Amino acid sequence: MRNPWIGRFGLVAALVPGLAACNSHPLKQVELKSEQEKDGNVSVAINRDVDILFVIDNSRSMALEQGTLARNFGPLLERLELPDVKANYRIAVTTTDNGGTYCIGKDAGDFKAQSCLSRAVDFQTTTGEDYFDVACADVCNHEQIEILPSKIFQNAEEKPRPWIENIAGVTNIGGDVSPVEAFQCLGPQGVTGCGFESPLESMRLGLLQANEDVSSEYGFMRPGAILAVVFVTDEADCSARYGEVPDPWLLDGSRALWSEENRNNGDLTSEVCWYAGVECEQSPDGSQECWAVDKKADGSETDSEDDAVLYPLARYTAFMDEIQERKRKINPDQDVLVAVLTGVPTDYDGGRIHYGAGPDPQFVLDHGIGAGCDSVNGKAAPPVRLAEFASQYKGDESDVNLFSVCDGDYTKAMETIAEAIGKQVRPPCVETCVADEDPSTPGLQHACQVEEEYITPSGATEIVQIPRCITTDDGFEFPEGADVCYRSLTDFEERTESSVDDMSATCSDEGWNLELSFERRDNAPPPAGARVQARCSVSRFTSSDCPSLTA
Repeated sequence: MRNPWIGRFGLVAALVPGLAACNSHPLKQVELKSEQEKDGNVSVAINRDVDILFVIDNSRSMALEQGTLARNFGPLLERLELPDVKANYRIAVTTTDNGGTYCIGKDAGDFKAQSCLSRAVDFQTTTGEDYFDVACADVCNHEQIEILPSKIFQNAEEKPRPWIENIAGVTNIGGDVSPVEAFQCLGPQGVTGCGFESPLESMRLGLLQANEDVSSEYGFMRPGAILAVVFVTDEADCSARYGEVPDPWLLDGSRALWSEENRNNGDLTSEVCWYAGVECEQSPDGSQECWAVDKKADGSETDSEDDAVLYPLARYTAFMDEIQERKRKINPDQDVLVAVLTGVPTDYDGGRIHYGAGPDPQFVLDHGIGAGCDSVNGKAAPPVRLAEFASQYKGDESDVNLFSVCDGDYTKAMETIAEAIGKQVRPPCVETCVADEDPSTPGLQHACQVEEEYITPSGATEIVQIPRCITTDDGFEFPEGADVCYRSLTDFEERTESSVDDMSATCSDEGWNLELSFERRDNAPPPAGARVQARCSVSRFTSSDCPSLTA
């Protein structure tokens, strides 16, 4: 099968050669990433593009959780819209419904962009329960969400796209509707999805479609953008190979992956997902240690994907690793990020996950394991496959990226996810001590040359000089003929009365003496995946030019 990534995305340009300059200070290249390299070159983050995919469980037990997510979604965007971040974000939603032997239809990673108020039937179960109010009507105020036409990196055609976006402060949401309000209506996905949830496979299919030019999802992932995936589910991952290995799901099958009681009663439950992908052993404290494995229909372990009941985790780590590798060719320090709202305790802090039978025998029969949490939102199965997958993509090793789906308030989870993204969307500090070319004049008089480099959809590298903005009493003006210019922010200790030259708290606290602020005309958004490179004179007098670095 053709690899859908090759030739489509992430073509990488070489670094711009050194610019010639003559002055009394050495020139140091400043390229936009996040930390100083060992060879002495300095990098500054300027990539503000963030693509976030929410994979939301739409099975019958998820009504309260969907309502909680919608109510507590705001802190995520508040953090991404802070002055120090100003992320150019896209947010898409898909479900965990990838079909199953006894499931009708499947979403298979399709992006959802229709207000829940117009989908009342999605919140009604076949047994008469109606969750429309708690999951949708109590949090959504808009019968319709108008998606305005927008462009993608791959072509300039403007048309509505099935996602929320805010690029350079311009959203694709019509009317007087904010991105938060839009998500509060698009996020709730109902309770009629398949009960054998497939969050990992749905993620993979959704992101594959984002790279196929025949799909409406095409173009969602920008080549240089930070990618974050957020799973919201109360079940174990059941990304199953139904067609290739049908036996575990058949009432007249071997039932080797069924518990004895369910086997005797003929009750097929999602315990099969647990027994097909997890192995556990008893610990001295009475709990269990559990880990992901690949099993055949007869319950034995296998090293071959060809006869595994569930798709192996390696399928998804390899997929994400490839995306991450291609992004790192554009922005070398970039990480793919994953977060999971799942069956861990409400006070979970990143430590050991407890697995055990628990006090509810029926829950064990339904799920294969005791509940990992139990609170206002109900019970949830603890994760194994999702936890192991997420552990590979959490940015800093100390970060926590598993959160309790049982919690009645997801604010902390949303803030923590946003903080992890924000670490990669840094303000453009120039991470070296820049020389003051004219100490007799107040402020920093620097010698920097700035370029913007990006890759066109055809794969060609474009390099554009960025001029300095013209300073005025009211702020700045664009140089004649320029759609973008940069301002120098040099006030790191509030030395001047004006706030126009104030550096961000991040750059100031870290001790740098220059931050580049890029201004664009309203009709000139930044090219997708663009990076800015600069060459600045490096100070020989750090103690005076950057006193905070030597304090």
